[in-house]
Amino acid sequence: MVSVISGKFENKILDFLKSNSDYAFKKKELASILRVKSKHYPQFRNELKSLNKLGSITKVHGGRFIYTSPESYLIGNLSISKSGKGFVDGEEKSAFVGSGQFGGALHGDTVKVKIKYEYEDRINGEVIETLSRSNKIIQGYVQKKYNRFILEPSHKLANRGFVIQDLKGIEPEDFTWVEAEVINWEKPPKEIPVKITKIIGDSQNPKMDLQIITSKYKLDLKFPEEVKTETAIYSSENVINAKSRIDLTKLPTITIDPETAKDHDDAISIRELKNNTEVGIHIADVSEYVIEKSAIDKEAKKRGTSVYFPDYCVSMLPEELSNGLCSLKEKENRFALSLLVELNPKYDIVKFKLVESIINVDKKYSYEQIGKIDEDDQYYKPIEKLQKITNYLRKNRIKSGSLDFNIPEAEIKIGKDGIPEQILQKEILDSHHLIEELMLLANKIIAKNYGQKFKGFPFRNHEKPKEIDVKEIRQTLIQSNTPKDVKQKLIQKNITLNKMFNAIKGLKTEKLFAQLALRAMPKANYYPKNKGHFGLSFNHYCHFTSPIRRYPDLIVHRFLKKMINNKEYKLKDTKNISRECSRLEVNAMNAERDYIKRKQLRFLSNYIGEYFFGVISGLTPKGLFIQLDEILVDGFVSLKSLLDDYYIYEPSKYIFRGRRYKKEYHIGDAVEIKVVNVNIQLGMADFEMVD
Repeated sequence: MVSVISGKFENKILDFLKSNSDYAFKKKELASILRVKSKHYPQFRNELKSLNKLGSITKVHGGRFIYTSPESYLIGNLSISKSGKGFVDGEEKSAFVGSGQFGGALHGDTVKVKIKYEYEDRINGEVIETLSRSNKIIQGYVQKKYNRFILEPSHKLANRGFVIQDLKGIEPEDFTWVEAEVINWEKPPKEIPVKITKIIGDSQNPKMDLQIITSKYKLDLKFPEEVKTETAIYSSENVINAKSRIDLTKLPTITIDPETAKDHDDAISIRELKNNTEVGIHIADVSEYVIEKSAIDKEAKKRGTSVYFPDYCVSMLPEELSNGLCSLKEKENRFALSLLVELNPKYDIVKFKLVESIINVDKKYSYEQIGKIDEDDQYYKPIEKLQKITNYLRKNRIKSGSLDFNIPEAEIKIGKDGIPEQILQKEILDSHHLIEELMLLANKIIAKNYGQKFKGFPFRNHEKPKEIDVKEIRQTLIQSNTPKDVKQKLIQKNITLNKMFNAIKGLKTEKLFAQLALRAMPKANYYPKNKGHFGLSFNHYCHFTSPIRRYPDLIVHRFLKKMINNKEYKLKDTKNISRECSRLEVNAMNAERDYIKRKQLRFLSNYIGEYFFGVISGLTPKGLFIQLDEILVDGFVSLKSLLDDYYIYEPSKYIFRGRRYKKEYHIGDAVEIKVVNVNIQLGMADFEMVD
């Protein structure tokens, strides 16, 4: 920062703003506070502009000025949204980076950001250095424009283009999906030259969707040869340290999973004691087979998580382990870590113990089967008791402040041609809640009672949302077409997110606002320091229950198993491992969403000119986003297509209002639309409103 101070008011301005660095002030407010006489105001104004130009102070939204903290930096990964805005997530803080402030960095790169200012819980900065590149290979489709071949990247990577060079006589067709290598990193605003290294196929072909999405998100469909070689060593006869385990094979145990599940991470049991009840949560002991630093372990660490598509799973572990030896299969002995929790008649925890065990699952159920279980079934009464226990746990959790978001999900049945035959909304059953509560209980017990004993233990943290984001969610709810009695509850002072969503429980817009709130909140992440879990309202939390499909759970198991055997487990570089696991989780989640949306749009493309019902899910100055009922895909209604009036966007009220007839559009309004166009490549659908 330049610090040449020579004017009459510059020192006064700097001293005042520095001592009030948490606040921003308008020009005239500053002049009044500093008692600037009217005859000196032009000079004061010029010196204010000069300080802003030097970077000593910063002009923020609303024409206010704030003190610029000197030499404050943040390191993290740059994310660029579709609209071209940048965000950098550091260890402790996140910063907004404007579209012209990327310094040549691309989406996914690790960057150093200079913090320009902090205001209203928001940090604004600019990229001053790219520390490492994550985009040596870029995926996208080819477009020929003005006799040049342009690569349209799969993500919004930068606010500049990519031009394909060194084609060697090849002329790829438009929409051919390719992988390309950067030839050199030109400085902005120049285009980045790339050369094609691999042709994936025709991106317009529905059968290519899996290859395109796995290419886009860098997901490996095949395992390396060294992993296959190691996996071949294992067979169902392999028994490792079986003698040191507690034999629970006679304990009646069941699994409850989706109908098509093959990788059974968890099993449950219940038995009556003299005065109390014991609930068993048995988790597959994957660490017995995935030896640290082995080829299997290195590949699992690289993948971080399994990725689930409607018709395919990119698993973290080879199928022989994920669906075989590690999976808690019916009628087969399996190694497990068993958490045995004793509850009193009021369902309060009396005591618990964690043991290395051998179990044998008596019966496999699907979620749907549990809902239809017959009274003659031998597990009818145990399951009934488990439902009573988990209903109690769920009620208490929500009462303590846990957010009960009911987020709708699409269930897609895909035909042989790659196009969905049917799209429905997934139904949430009581059996889902039963398993969810037992897994939450196990994760909470492990984190609270064991996690704090270890150095480098990967906690699952979810930080409290910023006050400004909570206010925005609340304001959106108030401005929506909710009933007056609900609005009265929402305008109460200091209302929490939990109370907000209790107020709109049962309304048609409940699920939509749950989605909006989820987007506004910080993402949960892994970190070797406990920070609590805001969304669940838990002081301690970790992931212990899914080691077949999540690498952090596998790490947790290694800590626990060493402790059980009176040894110490040491894990190096825990911060970077936790950060990478968090990144891989987000990448997997985005891949799943992208694939589903691609299939939703393919389904919708068969209905051009047809009519659907939906709700307004978002507003921008250019138009409205509509989420269709059942299909659950978003499309866009351009402001230009609203011909019945001249509509004005009022961002402070979250509405569009017609100038002449005063008709209003709010977030959450039910509407009917006509499908006008579907663009698979851009991931967009264009709609028109139906009167």
